Amino acid sequence: MACLLFAIAFSVLAQTPAEEHYRSGVRLLRQKEMTAAERELREAARLAPAAPLVWLALAQVELAKGQLDEGLKSAARAEALAPQEANVRRALGMFHRMAARGQAPGRAVELLQKSIGYSPEVREGYLELAQLLLDHRTFEPASMVLSQATARFPADPEILRFLGLAQYGAGEHLKALDTFLRVAAMDADNDASYASLETLLPMADAARLVQIEKLLAGFVARKPGSPLGYFLLARVVTAPGEAERLLREAVKREPGFWPAWFELHRPLSERGEVKDALAALNRAVALNESYAPAHYALAQVHGRLGDRDAAMRHRRRHHELVTKEREAADARRAAAPLLPYKIDGER
Repeated sequence: MACLLFAIAFSVLAQTPAEEHYRSGVRLLRQKEMTAAERELREAARLAPAAPLVWLALAQVELAKGQLDEGLKSAARAEALAPQEANVRRALGMFHRMAARGQAPGRAVELLQKSIGYSPEVREGYLELAQLLLDHRTFEPASMVLSQATARFPADPEILRFLGLAQYGAGEHLKALDTFLRVAAMDADNDASYASLETLLPMADAARLVQIEKLLAGFVARKPGSPLGYFLLARVVTAPGEAERLLREAVKREPGFWPAWFELHRPLSERGEVKDALAALNRAVALNESYAPAHYALAQVHGRLGDRDAAMRHRRRHHELVTKEREAADARRAAAPLLPYKIDGER
């Protein structure tokens, strides 16, 4: 922000007695000499009280010194002096985004909302606000913010990815699936574009499954070394034996890719090859011992094999992991409560 203030200083303060104090203050601000910077900028403000950039620079110094309320007052004074000036509004947006960092979550939401209002053309404001709301499971407001961002930045896969997470958290699963499909089509060679699809695949209808299968087949063809494409494609294909073949291709590419080992136990178990299913599950657990569904499946397989002690051991481990995850989720909810959010028109 100091660079922006310095770059546009001359159009406001050139040829005035306050110019040298302003330039000195901004230079000291960049050097993080806040006491000296404040002294210079207050003198500039005394000499040129109608110069908004002086008040913006002073607001930044006050923020750096931990004086948020004073900084907000100085920023408000700058806005009052130039309410429609594009450079001033952009600087105000940057100031409020900086001010949000390190604040209590509720205050940070308020400041980030203001940041977006001042500089809606800056994508970072939307992303920072959305991340904060998502961290606190405030999903519907996050979806609103990201929908606004998507309208302004329709080709930004990161914003769309966040939007899909917000929609999923809000229970809008088909909307989330369609959003993640847009991400995958837009950023087609990035593994991260496909990873979010896994949880939502069982919710896809026939038409979407056709689209998903075509998308994943293209990904596998373009990136044959990635296990993810084979694994996800195995979740949607219907041809007999094809899912197993794809899962074996996944673990061939990456022997440590435990989700494929876990899924591989299903076709083996369905064919009655219980010992092979047991081997696949043991491999999955060796790679990720804390995956509760694998222990549940192992309890079932050991039960089919007549090993009651092993079945009981894995049932206990499954219960321990599920209980631990439930307690961790409760702790996360307690540590990150829902956040207040005002819609447009209430600010």
